[in-house]
Amino acid sequence: MEDNKINISQKYGKFWDIVEDALNDGSEYGYKVAVMDTEKILRIALKEKNIPGSTYDEKVDFVAKTLNNPDKLKYSRAMHKKITDEIDFDISLDDTKEIIAGYYKAISDISEMNHYSVSTKDKFMLLGEKYSKRLPDIARNTVIALLFFFGLLFISSETEIGREIASMLVSFSLVIFYRLIPTIIAIIAFIFISLIIIAEIKKRKKH
Repeated sequence: MEDNKINISQKYGKFWDIVEDALNDGSEYGYKVAVMDTEKILRIALKEKNIPGSTYDEKVDFVAKTLNNPDKLKYSRAMHKKITDEIDFDISLDDTKEIIAGYYKAISDISEMNHYSVSTKDKFMLLGEKYSKRLPDIARNTVIALLFFFGLLFISSETEIGREIASMLVSFSLVIFYRLIPTIIAIIAFIFISLIIIAEIKKRKKH
C-alpha cells in the first residue's frame, strides 16, 4: 500500500490520511470506513479525469478497460458492496488492506491518465452498451405488444364493427411498417453519419 500511496500522495494525500486514520482505529468499523472512504477517492479521480458515462458504474466500466489490473478493482468494489449492503459482513485488517490496494492501484493508473476528451465514438459506444443491457426487456415488451395486437385482431374479427376496427388497425400497421419505420431509420442513419463526419472534421482541424 505504501507504493500506491507514493504514486498518488500529491493529489490525494489528505484523503489518504483519512483512510490511514480509519485503518489505525483497529476496529472492524474502522476497516469498513477505510474501504468506503477509498471508494470516494475513486469517484473523485473519475470525475477529475472526465471519464465518460452517465452514471458512476458506467464510468468505472469504461475506465476499467484501460487499467493494468481491472480484476483487482472489480474485487475491491464487490467487497465495498458487501460492506454497504450486509450489516453483519465481517472484515479483517488483511482483507481491508487487500481491498484498498486494489482501489489504489486503479486510482494510481487513473491519476496518470490525461484529462479525457469524450469523443463522438465514445458516446455512441456508451449508448450501445447501455441499450444492449436493456435488449432483453425491450424484446419481452415487444413480444407482449405483438401478442396483444394480434389477440385484439382475432377477437375483433368476430363482429362487424370488430372487422372494421381490425381492418383499420391492419392499414395503420402497414403505414407504420412500410413508411414511418423506414423514415425514422433513415433519419437516425443521417444523424449518425453527420455526427461521424463532424467528429472527423474537428479531429483533422486539431492536427
